[in-house]
Amino acid sequence: AFYDSRPVPHGEVRMVMYESKSMGVTRWIWIYTPPNYDRTSERYPVLYLLHGNGEAQNGWVMNGRANIILDNLIADHKAQPMIAVMPPGHALQGANVGPLVRIAGESGMFSPRFPKELLEEVIPMVERDYRVIADADHRAIAGLSMGGGQALSIGPGHPDLFHYVLGFSAAVGGQMLNLDDVLQPLIANPAAANAKFKLVWVSCEKQDFLHAASQQLVETLTKSGIRHTFRETEGAHVWSVWRNNLNDASP
Repeated sequence: AFYDSRPVPHGEVRMVMYESKSMGVTRWIWIYTPPNYDRTSERYPVLYLLHGNGEAQNGWVMNGRANIILDNLIADHKAQPMIAVMPPGHALQGANVGPLVRIAGESGMFSPRFPKELLEEVIPMVERDYRVIADADHRAIAGLSMGGGQALSIGPGHPDLFHYVLGFSAAVGGQMLNLDDVLQPLIANPAAANAKFKLVWVSCEKQDFLHAASQQLVETLTKSGIRHTFRETEGAHVWSVWRNNLNDASP
């Protein structure tokens, strides 16, 4: 399958420990570098890839096989070599660096500190330490479920940083993120949004409990004249779906 390892050049997944000023704890970030990264001086586009609720930064590799999917796409010349950055989305101390620390005042799924950490700490750290092309044309943000909600709430409000915004089974609507808040940066000026964003991607499966919210999101995008891609297939809120999403969207 497209997510199984093949005898092709493999990238590396690097575990990077950092002191989060936003969270006040030590955390891990996992970073995929494409094949031959250390043998070239090239700069690469970067994908910020966000995990779902109840998982950690390792979810996209351990369950999603994101590194294998990207290895195969790159080997088949279907996707550009890229760096994929997988930060922790919950307000917690990183596992295996000390006692579990829960950040005071953090009780909901979506940490209000996460966007600040991503924008003010993670992205500058990546651009300092890795050879990425540091402009919005070469920077994407994507995620599944909770991470999809984070991507759709952060990306549209920062067109100077991201020109690719992707939500896979995004946790929006209902008891999740408010749809109006998510969509406001886009629908406030559709012409400007269409000029800025190269890809606004929404995907959700018909048996997913978030399907109705995704449909509502897409209907609003359509009515507002926002150019977007919507993928709807069979499936539930499961990893087999999100592997397909990453495989379809990465090119």
